[in-house]
Amino acid sequence: MDNQLKRITAVLCTIFLLSGCHSDIQQTQAKEDTTLQQETQEVSLQLQDEPLITEEFEGILTFADTGDLQEEQKELIELYMKWYYDSLAKEEVEQLPDIFVSGEQAQTKLETEILDYQLLVRSSQKSDLSLTGYQSVFSVEEMEEEENGEITVRLSEDSTQNFAQFEQVDSITTDIIHIFRFRKTDDGWKIYRHVNYNDRLYWTVTGDHRQYMNGELSQETVLANISEGIEEKKALLEQNIQRRDQAGADKEETAVKISYDRQAAVEYAQTWALDRNEEWADYSMNGGNCQNFVSQCLLAGGIPMDTQGESVWKWYGDTPNNLPNMQGRSASWSGVDEFLNYARENEGSGLAAIVDASYDTGEVGDVLIVGYGEEELYHAVMITDVVTDENGNVIDYLVCSNTANQKDYPISAYGYTYQVLIKILGSN
Repeated sequence: MDNQLKRITAVLCTIFLLSGCHSDIQQTQAKEDTTLQQETQEVSLQLQDEPLITEEFEGILTFADTGDLQEEQKELIELYMKWYYDSLAKEEVEQLPDIFVSGEQAQTKLETEILDYQLLVRSSQKSDLSLTGYQSVFSVEEMEEEENGEITVRLSEDSTQNFAQFEQVDSITTDIIHIFRFRKTDDGWKIYRHVNYNDRLYWTVTGDHRQYMNGELSQETVLANISEGIEEKKALLEQNIQRRDQAGADKEETAVKISYDRQAAVEYAQTWALDRNEEWADYSMNGGNCQNFVSQCLLAGGIPMDTQGESVWKWYGDTPNNLPNMQGRSASWSGVDEFLNYARENEGSGLAAIVDASYDTGEVGDVLIVGYGEEELYHAVMITDVVTDENGNVIDYLVCSNTANQKDYPISAYGYTYQVLIKILGSN
């Protein structure tokens, strides 16, 4: 493998860590704040002279930093993103524009199958998740030219989406990472590879996402992996929605010594969902910061650290330490599975909670642990709003999270359809 290819592979390996939160992580330097307050260049949505979806629909694509992108490459990105968001708005997979290298069936299948799965997830929910508008801002973060002349681009996206069910709410996601690889063809520049690293499906259904991006897997292998992977997720979707709609744990709420300030937890979540509190370590580049963020929210809501008994939940420093003392960081503070186990098993002093409570009993300040299945839990979020229908029935939750950095985003739009509600009662 040539040196430049190794450098790109190293970048991909780093980004690979963004989509899950695990406990075996070490402190890293907090990401420097970036700003998009640069002059931006508006991009017309009528790139193909198509009318807007409806008179009410509005979509805007903007580049804050184009780096060394050639105009032709930039237009390919614009066309791709327009196709993606217009498909979400129309609730059907639109025909792909002519933007990919001819004959690359695996890439076109990857894009259409993942989008089709996302639309299936959204159409299976009780809330209306069709888009009424969106705005995305892009910045080129890194570009590499390979020895064969291909160009690999690392692109970040900050996205605001408006869903029909709550169209006045701006559902924001920042620091979405795209990797585009461009190839020069007889017809000009085309997209050879693309992966959205905030969507776990891209790097799971391909088999080996690094080999795929580097063109080391055969079309036949990738096509088979995509078909098998997507069909598996579709089957899990149906099972997980049935599970979600069934009654959950019937554990009665018990009296607690320390009450939980839900509003304080929500205020903290909305303050730091798109940013980082520098008083804490940031694990965004080392497994994910989602559970660390949720733990901070609970602490802000008045749940004290627990340093007593067999189960502990604490952060007194970054050194791993699961002993009942006021030192180091417990796995339960920063690991999704470990926090779930702590919430389920803890007795006596510390957090009091109902794990796997009935899904429709959630309140602001409660926690959701999500993934594809009981053995595939990857992410933790804080509920910041409860969405009800005209009869007062719960149909969705708006949540805040880190890695992915999301604020007031509907949990039902997540590709993670196995969802465990943890009702926070308080602490003893």
